[in-house]
Amino acid sequence: MKKINLEKLIRYDINYYFDCIKTKIFHYCLYLGAPIDWLLYNSYENTKNIYNQIVLNKNPYWAYKTNCINIEDLNKISIKLESRLVNEFDNALSYFEKKINKGEVLLIKCDEYFLPHREWVYKQKHTQHYVFISGYDYTNTTKKLHIIDDGYPDFSGYSYDINIIENSYSKEIIRPTYQINDLDKHFTEEIIIKYREYFMNVEDDLSLYEEIVNYFYDIDCQSDRDSDFLFYFVHAVSLLSGSRLIFIRFLYLFNESSCSDLINELIDCSKKLSILKFFIKRYSISFEENDKKEIINKCKELKVKEGKIYEMLRENSMNHFKKNII
Repeated sequence: MKKINLEKLIRYDINYYFDCIKTKIFHYCLYLGAPIDWLLYNSYENTKNIYNQIVLNKNPYWAYKTNCINIEDLNKISIKLESRLVNEFDNALSYFEKKINKGEVLLIKCDEYFLPHREWVYKQKHTQHYVFISGYDYTNTTKKLHIIDDGYPDFSGYSYDINIIENSYSKEIIRPTYQINDLDKHFTEEIIIKYREYFMNVEDDLSLYEEIVNYFYDIDCQSDRDSDFLFYFVHAVSLLSGSRLIFIRFLYLFNESSCSDLINELIDCSKKLSILKFFIKRYSISFEENDKKEIINKCKELKVKEGKIYEMLRENSMNHFKKNII
């Protein structure tokens, strides 16, 4: 038996901001001690983008495409993602064993249809997913592979017969590596410049909140079509909540009291978004008029709050730019 201990892989994006592969890359980098929090400078998502990708295009939150933690930025903190296509599973298995024996963890693309722990799609729907391969266990009678997957609410380990992984295997293997280096001043300066540019150039009319309000004013919410909108509103609000909360990790890097008011506003914003999500979900089941009123009031309140936070972020990014760059 050979197994890499990933028991300390703790999930920090409790509101589920990233898709499945970035979730694993982000948390594995934290596990390795890589300075990945510096790459969260653009994790405060634009509500217009979220509305377009999730509500208009009818995607769940885990299909949202964010530019946060992109390959270019990962390379700057010495994180490499080596992707390879291995068509034959026997060849892939030999590669798993070789890398695991060296203490390396791999990511593989797989089909959730064949994974019993993904019970909401298991034997129901073919969807692509990524899991960690963290070990193997061979006896005279059985051969098992150990995987780690992000779940709800945390990461969990599973041990499967090889034939299950073989059926699920979708031919792509990703090998994440990290070379420990001290961050130089030029890197942090570059991130601060990107932070300033991101918030000085952002254009967000916060119309997502108006769209939700208009929906509840104008549409009979008991039609099938409207139920779809409620579902995607929930996902949009959930992603927003996660985005606001995880961005705080970036602000903590400055370790300054000047960020404390902004951090408190972001925490409060994330909480209010979670409350809004709760009311929309409950309304989708009960269609209670009181929930409808709460949703409208919360959206109006959040639009004002987010406008205030944007101004605070522009000021904060400019102050750090002046202090560290100019």
